Amino acid sequence: MRFYCLFLLFLMGVSLPLSAQLNRKREVTKMYYANGALAKTVVVKTSTTRNIDPYNYYKKTRTTVITFDSITGLQQERQYRVTKLGRDGKHCYELYSSVTTYDQQGRKRKVEVRKCDKSYTKTEEYLDGKLVFVRIFKTRKR
Repeated sequence: MRFYCLFLLFLMGVSLPLSAQLNRKREVTKMYYANGALAKTVVVKTSTTRNIDPYNYYKKTRTTVITFDSITGLQQERQYRVTKLGRDGKHCYELYSSVTTYDQQGRKRKVEVRKCDKSYTKTEEYLDGKLVFVRIFKTRKR
């Protein structure tokens, strides 16, 4: 029994350094209007492999852009995008992208979601904050 426990601990110790170690960075950029109100916030989160290996390189980027109104300070638009470089995971470059636009009262006007290089697109339109129209478009690769 003791031999099996030591053997399992040895295997775990060998396999842990072989897993991908990532470097993570987070950058926040804020832009302001002339009157001092917040105009735009950009948050970029990047994770890359720590060891540089040309055959096993991986980079994933998450970008969030929020645009604000100059007078009311409410959100006008929110964009979220996830992209990746490397051979791991799905074959596409742009994994996920969504754009949400808001009206003057801060209610949703339109939501557009795209997945895997526009192979799946979903568009939702709102009127006074209530869902009115949904369109789903899928392209199949042959």
